[in-house]
Amino acid sequence: MKPYSFLIWTCITLSLHAIAMPSAQAIIRGKLTESTLDKSKAAERETAFGPWMSATQLNKALLNAELARQELVMLEYDPEKYRGRAVLIKPNGRGAADNSYTLAASKQSVLEQHASKSLQGYRLIYLQENDRSDTYCAVWIHSRGYNAAGQHLSTLGVELPKIEITSGNEFSNSKPETKPKIDTTGKIDIQSPRRTWTSADGRSLEAALKGYNNGEILLQRATGAPFPYQLHKLSGDDQNFVNNLIAEAIAKANQPAPDSTMTSDGLLKMTDWLDSDEFETERTSKLADGYFIPFWEYDRRGRIRAMFAKKPGGMGWYYFGLGRSGLLEKHNTYLNSGYELLSLTYTKKIAQYQVVWVSKRHQAQLADLLEASGVSRATIKNGVITPSEYKEPK
Repeated sequence: MKPYSFLIWTCITLSLHAIAMPSAQAIIRGKLTESTLDKSKAAERETAFGPWMSATQLNKALLNAELARQELVMLEYDPEKYRGRAVLIKPNGRGAADNSYTLAASKQSVLEQHASKSLQGYRLIYLQENDRSDTYCAVWIHSRGYNAAGQHLSTLGVELPKIEITSGNEFSNSKPETKPKIDTTGKIDIQSPRRTWTSADGRSLEAALKGYNNGEILLQRATGAPFPYQLHKLSGDDQNFVNNLIAEAIAKANQPAPDSTMTSDGLLKMTDWLDSDEFETERTSKLADGYFIPFWEYDRRGRIRAMFAKKPGGMGWYYFGLGRSGLLEKHNTYLNSGYELLSLTYTKKIAQYQVVWVSKRHQAQLADLLEASGVSRATIKNGVITPSEYKEPK
């Protein structure tokens, strides 16, 4: 395999619990006003935060907090070290916590998520731009818990943020925040169990919702066939109920496909064994999409398999197939240039090492991710080379 070297500068964006707005509508534009932090209360806020942890660990911790009925009110993310931390509170007996958040999203993504979540009864409680990146941490909380959470943040010297949104190609600061219009033409698959529906003139009936098509919902009583009913003839509350279901269905349909390079636990996946041409095709495609290769190896038949990961913003990396002397020479060169070893394997058949170096400030976090994904740590010390080994995680 020919040697390659790459130094691509991109920005990574994590969106957790994010709901994307439908691509068919006009671009959501708006103004973000971040949470104001009272400097005199910095020590109190520092005490309120939990420990720093990796993005994967933080996501799991927040899921556990949700199960424990804790509410998320503040979130910070360090993009250089792939770590975050949070402030959690008990919801004072109001029932289960109901939060949504994003850890490192672009301004456009925050605007789109905010527009969608507003339709579902959520309000923005915290917003801060991440240091040294063009991404934001944002936390939304259901309106029923908003006031109590806001009061808690006030005691920590946090002034609540706001987002002004308009749907279209122009934005005016004088416009108030409005809910975006959703394209509701055509057939949309929405359903709900039997419930009481009330018309605009006060009449009611018990029926299940079976679908929606061009301004009409499909209702079905306990007996009988489904029948259409015009949405605008329902009460305001029932129209909002249907519109929320429509927004959720559209958002779900437009959610991006899951990242095929990672497991549901946030670990890196190993590709199948590929011949050189297949690997080159995969490699070219992934690198063009902002991925890099943290680990790769040959087998005795000359096939290649690898892991791909989204490349952190500002990270430089190099990978080569090298003999022993070339490996040691380049290793010393890269160490002196601010790089550290991430992984290496050895192929006896061709007497060659497959090696990856990355920027020093990213190495520890990426090495932790590789180890969690089944790749043991490689070392080069005093001329002694200890290769990585891959064992599929249980």
